[in-house]
Amino acid sequence: MHSSIVWDYKEAFEVEVETDTLDSVLEEVGVDSVDILKIDVEGAEGLVVRGAKKTLKEAKAVLIEIRPENMWVARYLQNSGYKLAKTIDHRIYKNYLFIRR
Repeated sequence: MHSSIVWDYKEAFEVEVETDTLDSVLEEVGVDSVDILKIDVEGAEGLVVRGAKKTLKEAKAVLIEIRPENMWVARYLQNSGYKLAKTIDHRIYKNYLFIRR
């Protein structure tokens, strides 16, 4: 596995952190709408989109890094009203720009 933040897994360690959905965080801080959403979460893109249903209904565009094992996320976005506008290839993974139809 490759990561842009950890190159030597022998030195990696686990840290337990509290998580929340994007929808909950934006509501908590008082953000009513998002025009562009950038998602780069090292393979957790499925978790993010599942926790951003409200945000995705409003956003005009989504730029997202999708790992090969999570390509279902691209179909999920297309089924949620987005059109694939551009693909940017970075060897192991790709970035996808989706625009609301």
